[in-house]
Amino acid sequence: MTARTQTDSDFAFAGLATPETESAEVGEAAARKAAPHPLGALAGLVGTWKGHGFNAIWRPHRVTQHDRFLELNRTDETLVFTRINGAIPNRGLAMHDIEMHGLTYMQQISESSTGAGLHIEPGIWARVPPTTDPHEPESVVRMASIPHGTAILAQGIASVAPDGSLHIPNNNILPFFFGQGHRRTPNLRTWLGRSTSWICPSRPSSGSWLPG
Repeated sequence: MTARTQTDSDFAFAGLATPETESAEVGEAAARKAAPHPLGALAGLVGTWKGHGFNAIWRPHRVTQHDRFLELNRTDETLVFTRINGAIPNRGLAMHDIEMHGLTYMQQISESSTGAGLHIEPGIWARVPPTTDPHEPESVVRMASIPHGTAILAQGIASVAPDGSLHIPNNNILPFFFGQGHRRTPNLRTWLGRSTSWICPSRPSSGSWLPG
């Protein structure tokens, strides 16, 4: 099944209409033609993206003598981004009304060897213009919903590299323990033997996990 999420083709936000904006429409028409893309750094996301990944998650498991295990999966992933038509109005009190632009998205992740579903996530990415109250620069926000009781709201600064490259630094996925304030990097075999039972997700005994 193809992952797909989008608004109706005839759905479009009308934006904000105030006496100030209506009187300025004529003068702003020329400026809009020369303005950057309303999605900013998010413009390059539009479309369907497919690829492979790797998932590591420590989770409860009460079938064996252990109550938890480290699940490792090779994954097949699909991300579909669809532009939201029109400016998204965000009305304020201390801050004057602003208009955002954004995309809906659907993320779908399956386990490579079995095809079992691991994760599904609908959400929205939006570009937020700079504000004066509070005084914040232009930003992007990700609003996500994961269908087992998790909702995410994350906001930050986006930039586009001149050559289009993407650099993601290496990161240690081993956990750190409460009260220590830093990560420990023990031998992986020793850590697995002490803290978890390691079950290969592709074995029939492990079953499947849905959703992520």
